[in-house]
Amino acid sequence: MGGLYLAVWAVSPAVALVAFLGMTWFHWGQGDVFALRAFGEADHIRTRSDRWASLIVRGGLPMLVPLLGQPEGYQRVVNGIIELFDPSATAALTPLFRLDTRLALGVGFGVFTLSSLLWTARHVWKSDTSAAGITWDAVEIGVLWVFFWLVPPVFAVGLYFAVWHAVRHIGRLAIVDPAARDALDAGEWPTALWRFYRDATPLTIASLALFVGLYVWVPTDGSLNALLAIYLVGIAVLTLPHVAVVTWMDRVQYGETYH
Repeated sequence: MGGLYLAVWAVSPAVALVAFLGMTWFHWGQGDVFALRAFGEADHIRTRSDRWASLIVRGGLPMLVPLLGQPEGYQRVVNGIIELFDPSATAALTPLFRLDTRLALGVGFGVFTLSSLLWTARHVWKSDTSAAGITWDAVEIGVLWVFFWLVPPVFAVGLYFAVWHAVRHIGRLAIVDPAARDALDAGEWPTALWRFYRDATPLTIASLALFVGLYVWVPTDGSLNALLAIYLVGIAVLTLPHVAVVTWMDRVQYGETYH
């Protein structure tokens, strides 16, 4: 899957980039929905429509809000990636950064954010269910809206990935392993983390080899922006099989099919 997706980057980088943004939007929303259900109080997320609404909002926070609040930085990263393969293809995405486009996206996503919270809150209003879950959900969403609006996109998304999304997924993987889960139950965090790092090492090495291969294959000027672009293409190629595996995990653990 990653190899086929890499071929798309070579043939049509603008299409590949839009696919990456959409895929990451889905996956990061998917990760937060799982965390809300598995690690916190999520009595307000019960139905498929609730999960989809939450997924769209949570995934859109790191993927869309930086475009609204920091369009110049967002465009610089996007153009840097596309220019690795076809500098002329950057024109295809220029309308995305126009003020009228961003205004429409911002209003639409803001309305959807509020509507999704009201929609999922109906479970609290119609029963004696605690409001703690929906309150915490709203606080998280509000903080992330402000964070992604104000902080430069590369730093904001990188920090979010490292200390939010990745940490939650590591926790999910740790409790899938019975021995690691037992270690966590006993308070033996080093043992659980060691098992995770041991299991992750082979594919981590393969991933690093992919980045080296991209650096050799794709000509660059050696600048920091060019290296960042190569890194993000590598992340994109790794993301597709990762999303497939996590979607399969969701189906096995929760019966979720996302359609």
